[in-house]
Amino acid sequence: MRHSRQSESVTVMLAAIIAMLCSACVEAGDVPSPDFLSAALVAQTTVSIEVTCSLSRLPTTGSGNKVTRYYVRTPEAVYLRETYEKPGTSTAVQEYSLDKSTREYRGLGRATGRIASMPIGGLQGQDLHDPIGFALFPDANGVIYSLSDWVRKGEVYPEKERIGDYECWRVEIKNDIGAVKGYRIWMDPQIGFCPRRIQIVWGDAVSTHDFEEYTDLGSGVWYPMRMISTPKTPKWRAFQLVSTVQEIAAGKPFVKSDLIVRFPRGTMVHDDIRDAVYEQP
Repeated sequence: MRHSRQSESVTVMLAAIIAMLCSACVEAGDVPSPDFLSAALVAQTTVSIEVTCSLSRLPTTGSGNKVTRYYVRTPEAVYLRETYEKPGTSTAVQEYSLDKSTREYRGLGRATGRIASMPIGGLQGQDLHDPIGFALFPDANGVIYSLSDWVRKGEVYPEKERIGDYECWRVEIKNDIGAVKGYRIWMDPQIGFCPRRIQIVWGDAVSTHDFEEYTDLGSGVWYPMRMISTPKTPKWRAFQLVSTVQEIAAGKPFVKSDLIVRFPRGTMVHDDIRDAVYEQP
């Protein structure tokens, strides 16, 4: 992918300013408002990040399967490439992207592509290793997807709660759209109000996603080096999904067009936005 030569100094400065405002709120001891917490999350997206991580299952199954993810998040776009390696078979690669200005999602698998107005594939799974870009279900109108938008509609509990060794503000969010009843987010003021834990409430069951070992990437931007996802029902809690960062970098300038999935010639494209199916010329 080509890197743009345009400086990101403006976005870096913006992130630093918002980070200072967040610190001021912590020092004042006030209960942060949903709008404030939403703005703190948005501030985390003003600097680009580039991450390579591995996905494993605990306990291990002994299958030898290997899943690697390359992920880029910039103020303009998101890109995800998933590589699946299974002993004795060919390697499978899937790509996904989001153009933030048009809200257009793209996905590319084996000779098949898709265009949609909502998260698809790896960008809609609850094992995406990005607490800010974590995939939540839409509202009843199919409009709200992002964590920052959902937090704005939540209720902040008046007292902090501990997640491990960290005191966090708990945000309760209602989203009754059938199986999903809502979300719970625990946000830590010491790391720019990034989530320590996200829960999805499914009636009487809850799936839990913990973000651990946060590292300071500079300019008030934080990122977890490890994510543990525990499925929602006792039947499936015999295992956990663990995502571990292998490499990470921040502040690289990217050209947005390089992050948008392109369909090779001959790809059969299913365009949900335009209600069309065609072969890429």
